[in-house]
Amino acid sequence: MIAISSEAPAGPAPPGLSAVARIVTEREILVKLRDRTFVVSTVVTILLVAAAFALPAVLAGGEGDYRLAVSGAAAEEVADSLPDRDADAGLTLELVGAADVAAAEALVREGEADAALVASGVGAPGPGVELVADTEVPADLAAAVDAVVRDLGVAATLADLGADPGSISAALAPVEVDRRLLAPTGGASTEALLLQFAFAAVFFFTALTFGLTIAQSVTEEKQQRVVELLVAAVPVRALLIGKIVGNLALALGQVVLLLAVGLLAASVAGQGDLVPLLAGSAGWFVVFFLFGFAMLACLWAAAGALASRYEDLGATTLPMQLLVTLPFVVALSVRDGPLRDVLSYVPVTSPIVMPQRLVAGEAQWWEAALALALIAGTAVLIVGVAERLYRGSLLDTRGRVSIGRAWAGADG
Repeated sequence: MIAISSEAPAGPAPPGLSAVARIVTEREILVKLRDRTFVVSTVVTILLVAAAFALPAVLAGGEGDYRLAVSGAAAEEVADSLPDRDADAGLTLELVGAADVAAAEALVREGEADAALVASGVGAPGPGVELVADTEVPADLAAAVDAVVRDLGVAATLADLGADPGSISAALAPVEVDRRLLAPTGGASTEALLLQFAFAAVFFFTALTFGLTIAQSVTEEKQQRVVELLVAAVPVRALLIGKIVGNLALALGQVVLLLAVGLLAASVAGQGDLVPLLAGSAGWFVVFFLFGFAMLACLWAAAGALASRYEDLGATTLPMQLLVTLPFVVALSVRDGPLRDVLSYVPVTSPIVMPQRLVAGEAQWWEAALALALIAGTAVLIVGVAERLYRGSLLDTRGRVSIGRAWAGADG
């Protein structure tokens, strides 16, 4: 006798959380890549980044063209020899006479001269001169002045001492003219300051753009009642993880692409001082962007879930917009001092401020690692809160959901 079992054959096991989250992630990425607006905006951003590096070199056209104010007999002696070095140094100089040191400095301050060459009374061993600029001494001009002073020093030594080998060796030793800035920028070069601003701007605009994208995506699915079908087939946690990871991957890919374009454009444009700065600090910036955006992404999703219509998004995402904007403003406002050091460890500002300190050479690797650890610890707390708000408000379509109602709804 054959026994017939009444039990139905076991079907395939349901996919796990990670598998479902991966499906949602792929869906988010594919939908975004097919969005013409996203593709066009990315291309435009890339072109703007390339232009930002290339245009200065194009507009400069005459890089090495300077108006040089001259004051004092020793400065005039050096300046008279500078035009002879134009072909070697790639310089085109226009000399402007000044009655005294104060007049020469005034020409620099007023923008009438790019730099001033003034007598300093201290020779080593040639004419005693000083090269004065406003915020930064032009490197090629300084190199040309150094070379002229060295040559004049050799001539003076040979005339006074004869052809003694020791004296000749001393006279031919490299000479560097003293530099003095009228408006010092705290030790950071112009290239470093520009790169600090660029990192802050990229983090701000990318975090804001993709954060709003996450919120809009959640609200759209909620308004069109698509989310009810998704939640019936996909765990809420997997839906949240998929959205966050998908948009994080897109944002990170865009940031890496922009950095690569910037590095290539800087190399092509011949901005030698910027290339090593960008190459050396880009890695840290990418890591801080990854941690910082991941920390905020869940809150963006929760802000979208609190809205039931597009009209509600402005109100529900306002706290997040402030949370992204304020650190950007603070990072640009606080340039140095103890406050800047403290902000580089505060989780909401460190993704912007710590890369700036690293670019300026003000922070060590262990400081960056500590800041990342603080961001990661804060992210753990934020993810728990944001997930609860997301779960409690995702299926609530009774108008804009308050935080209290969303929090209580997570228990229902």
